Amino acid sequence: MTLAPLPNKIAHVSRSTPLRHIMELHTMAQPTQNTPVIPFTGDTSHDTEPTTANSPAMQLPTTGMGRAKDILPFLPFSKTTLFEWSKDGRFPAGKKLSPTMTAWSYADIHEWLNSHTSTTSEV
Repeated sequence: MTLAPLPNKIAHVSRSTPLRHIMELHTMAQPTQNTPVIPFTGDTSHDTEPTTANSPAMQLPTTGMGRAKDILPFLPFSKTTLFEWSKDGRFPAGKKLSPTMTAWSYADIHEWLNSHTSTTSEV
């Protein structure tokens, strides 16, 4: 795919150029494309009904081990915090499976989550 050269007018845009003018120049620089529309055929009403088979509820397993991408959806912090806290003891330490792969015990994560969950409920 080759890109079309930009019109010379765009080279004269400065910080004081109004946004409206910049947008006009931008649309001039991009050629319009006639994209064909593909119509849907057949009955798709069965595809719109919610099912548990298509979207199972996410649940943290109780046994085994998981990598960062597996456990982060259940943790209230980022990947960077996960590794920092694992290193300094604020979160269970991961086990190095290889030089580039670390995994955490699901049982340890459940224990940590339970110990950091508020036991009081305020209504």
